[in-house]
Amino acid sequence: MGASAFSLWVGIDWGSQTHQVCGVDEEGHKTFECEVKHEGKAIGDFIEQLLKRVDGRVERVAVAIEAPHGSIVEALMERGVAAFFLNPKQLDRFRDRHSISGAKSDRLDAFVLATSLRTDLPLYRRIAFGEAELVELRELHRVHEALTADRTALGARLWAQLQRYYPQMLALGSPVEDGWICALLEMAPTPAQGARLSLAKLGSLLQTHRIRRLTAQEVYDKLREKPLVVAPGVVAAASQHAQLLLPMIRLVRQQLADCDHRIEALLEPKPSAETPSESEPVPDGRPESSWRQDARLIRTIPGIGVMTCAALLSEAATALRDRDYQSPAHAIRRRARALADGPPRQEPAPARAGGHAEGLQRAPPQRHVPLGPHRNATRARRPRALPDPSPRRPSPWSSPQGGGRPAAEHAGRHPQSRRALRPQTAGSGSSGLKRRPQG
Repeated sequence: MGASAFSLWVGIDWGSQTHQVCGVDEEGHKTFECEVKHEGKAIGDFIEQLLKRVDGRVERVAVAIEAPHGSIVEALMERGVAAFFLNPKQLDRFRDRHSISGAKSDRLDAFVLATSLRTDLPLYRRIAFGEAELVELRELHRVHEALTADRTALGARLWAQLQRYYPQMLALGSPVEDGWICALLEMAPTPAQGARLSLAKLGSLLQTHRIRRLTAQEVYDKLREKPLVVAPGVVAAASQHAQLLLPMIRLVRQQLADCDHRIEALLEPKPSAETPSESEPVPDGRPESSWRQDARLIRTIPGIGVMTCAALLSEAATALRDRDYQSPAHAIRRRARALADGPPRQEPAPARAGGHAEGLQRAPPQRHVPLGPHRNATRARRPRALPDPSPRRPSPWSSPQGGGRPAAEHAGRHPQSRRALRPQTAGSGSSGLKRRPQG
């Protein structure tokens, strides 16, 4: 639908408590401006008043907003209103048209959204409802990212405490990634308690968690190393802090594992009995199971894991649906395919001056030079240049015995010679330079 099909452009500056709304007509004049509370009844009344301005013809209204989701956007789309969204950074550039000073306000942003939608509609993206499973997948992916950030923050806090008084534990593994490190910390929260652990207890711990990269003797020797010398009370304080962090880390790890299982269950293909037919019509004109076809295709790319597949399907659903091959989502897919196929091949050399096809040759592969103390030995030795047999011209700054001109004649011309001859000349200026009397 082109811009000429609309007669009312509406800009909405989204807010947590209230939404600022502004509408412009076909000539760009402001027609109305209001605030809408973030409540179900207030949003419903606003939509009714908005449709009255166009006599109920929803196809004449276009709405612009910065976020492609939200209750007010979904309520408008439920009534058939065309909704578009724009990146906030691009909105900053549109704001410069109306405010050179860079002033920002909710009313100005709503007006800029409405006017830029009227003049630059191709720069906006149409918001469309996704399938229910895609909405669930998107939410699970964002929860996974939040939990990963929490785990990283908790791991950094625990690492800082262990670095203060218990570096032997960090040498054994990561408390965030390795569950047996957390169990060992609960058994021996201080270096003194760790040194008293027996080989039998350590062996049972490693066997319970199926740890094979370390032996009980190695863990036993590491825990019995000399501890750090710290101030009185540091060990007790840091160990209590670490003990309080361990339950939170364990909970976040469990939630991450649960989230991974839920995402994998959504990405698993459904049985053929539950999958609808390919010819069944859907609102966007594509088969209902199209995103599952994309999921199967993405999962076949080597190096693409579950989380990367979920990110592409959820966060780039619009680009995948529209087959926008210039979007970052498809750039990631192309890059993944290139990495799976191996390093890129050398491009053929350009044609020679004659332009014959026989002159096209593939460039030879470059030699890999390893970095290290013996890297110079692997490099190809280059022949040294032969000395020039032609005689050199005499220097004009040489002494009279050498056949050159006297250096005093050039004392005022070259700054280096002036400094060299300064102790041998009388006077301070360049014009007063005199030759030192002989004898």
